[in-house]
Amino acid sequence: MQDRKFLSHLILSAILILGAGQAFSQGDSYPARTITMIVPTAPGGTTDISARMLATPLGAALGQTIV
Repeated sequence: MQDRKFLSHLILSAILILGAGQAFSQGDSYPARTITMIVPTAPGGTTDISARMLATPLGAALGQTIV
């Protein structure tokens, strides 16, 4: 019973350590260039207008220009 509990704690610790390494490996300035949003419908339609309305606050939140 003790061996099984120790092994489960060891596996859990290894998973947490490996997962934490992924968080620190990300770049500092993402995204570094203009974001292009592609809307696969005709201009002036409801989907296009919705995408344009979404692009403004999304660009402000990310700190990047969305085209």
